[in-house]
Amino acid sequence: MAQGDWSLTVTGTVARVDRENIDKSGRNPRFNLSIVITPEALDAPKGVTLPVELVFRIAERDLAKHGAEPKVGEKITVTGAANGPKPRLFSIATIKRS
Repeated sequence: MAQGDWSLTVTGTVARVDRENIDKSGRNPRFNLSIVITPEALDAPKGVTLPVELVFRIAERDLAKHGAEPKVGEKITVTGAANGPKPRLFSIATIKRS
């Protein structure tokens, strides 16, 4: 598989949610969230190698468009995108709660 954009849809359980403060000044906290999902059902292109747990990243301000922050243990369906045959991180296009 050549380098390029592709998408996937995964249904699974939220294993953990990590928050990273990206504000360098320390006065205006802004966070990126890493939502780690243990997949139960997966729709991805052939030829890609996926890790056991999938890490989806989203800015906290963008998460508001998708509803509240997912809770650990919650079952969700996420559509996202990645690059290359062995991605480590995925961006989020949609989040649906099951």
